[in-house]
Amino acid sequence: MDLYSENFFDHGKFPRNRGRLEHATHIGEEINTSCGDKITVQMKDDQAKIKEIKYEVDGCLVTVASASILSEKLIGKKAEEVLQMTPEDLVKMLGVELTPSRTKCALLPLLAIKKAIKNPR
Repeated sequence: MDLYSENFFDHGKFPRNRGRLEHATHIGEEINTSCGDKITVQMKDDQAKIKEIKYEVDGCLVTVASASILSEKLIGKKAEEVLQMTPEDLVKMLGVELTPSRTKCALLPLLAIKKAIKNPR
C-alpha cells in the first residue's frame, strides 16, 4: 500500500472534523441516490474564506475519507477557489485511483461543500 492510500484509509477510519458545527454560516446537504450515502456540511466563513468545516455523514469509507480530507485541505481557501474545483482536482487531492461508482461517493462531500457556500444562513 502506498503512502497516499494509507492516508486515504486513515481518514476513512479516523475522520477529522466529523460532527456538528454550532452557529454555522453555511449549510449544504447531498445524497448519493445510487448507494444511499448522505452528508450534511456546516461551515463558517470569514471574509469569503472558509474558516471552519464540520460534517455529519452516513456513508461508505470513500465518502467519509473524502469529507475528512476536504475538511482539512479547504480551511483558509477562498470560496471562489472551492466553487471552481473540478472532480479531477478532488481525485488528485485524494491521491487514490477510484472506480466511477466510487468517484461518485468521493464527490459527494465536494458537492455538499459547494452547496453550502451557495447557501448562507
